[in-house]
Amino acid sequence: MKTLKILVVSQKGGVGKSTFSTNFAAWSGEVKQQSTVLLDFDPHASSSTWLKELEPKNVVVMEASTSDFSAQRWYMGARTMMRKVESTCDVAIADVTWTKGMNYDFLAEFDLVLVPTSVSKIDVEATHEFILQNLNSFKEQPSSLNKKMIPPELMLLPSMVTEEQLNTNPFTTKNFDFRFLLLPPIPYDVNVRLLFRKQFIHQSLFKSKRMYEICFESIRQAGKVHIKEKLARIKQLQLPLKIENIRGNFALPALKNQKIWATKMNFKNSGNIGRIIDSEVKKNKTINKKKSWLEKISSW
Repeated sequence: MKTLKILVVSQKGGVGKSTFSTNFAAWSGEVKQQSTVLLDFDPHASSSTWLKELEPKNVVVMEASTSDFSAQRWYMGARTMMRKVESTCDVAIADVTWTKGMNYDFLAEFDLVLVPTSVSKIDVEATHEFILQNLNSFKEQPSSLNKKMIPPELMLLPSMVTEEQLNTNPFTTKNFDFRFLLLPPIPYDVNVRLLFRKQFIHQSLFKSKRMYEICFESIRQAGKVHIKEKLARIKQLQLPLKIENIRGNFALPALKNQKIWATKMNFKNSGNIGRIIDSEVKKNKTINKKKSWLEKISSW
């Protein structure tokens, strides 16, 4: 069994990180019937509290304190927890509020790194700096892992987006000058907060439910592609060495990277998820006047 390991991380609260982690875990366990582990590294522990209260099927909760960063003990403990659940479940989701004491090597434990962000100018700029300073730099830093292995995919999650904000596109090269994958946005819905410890979004009748589910499915598809590429790379590395390889002149063939979710680098290859989003947007009669950035990325 190959576990899909997902890190949902932000540098501050209020962006819907724990709400998303909780509902994604419950959806994975109950709707997709996948064995799911939620690792709660958030000091508020709201996601684990929510899950423990309702006990969704196929979901296990693990908690860890983020109060002790001396001698990187938190990093070591967190890495041990991640490796303990590896290959014991279908999906492992870590809910983390990033602090300066955290080690960038921790990112290498994951397949996907999701960063929720609102689309306000202040938050977009803060998210850009946060990624540059903490999440994007690990690819250039020395790591204990094999350099030839595929690093985790960085995914931006537009969170709590209003209908008015759909008419703007903050995800441009001007605001984000590095590679990332763009997830379908999570709409702003005051009702979702009222679900805390009472219900999950997939069990509700809220209008925003469908967009949450589209986003969840996008992540699943992204994970499948990433794991497939990762296993292919491992297989390549296990091939018998050639003389050219020993001399340092042999390069591994590049992997085909056919993405099936929205990415700002190459929308034309996004395919299925884009068409699903497009069909859902057309059903929503409230978005008719101007073509939103969501519609633009899903109507190639």
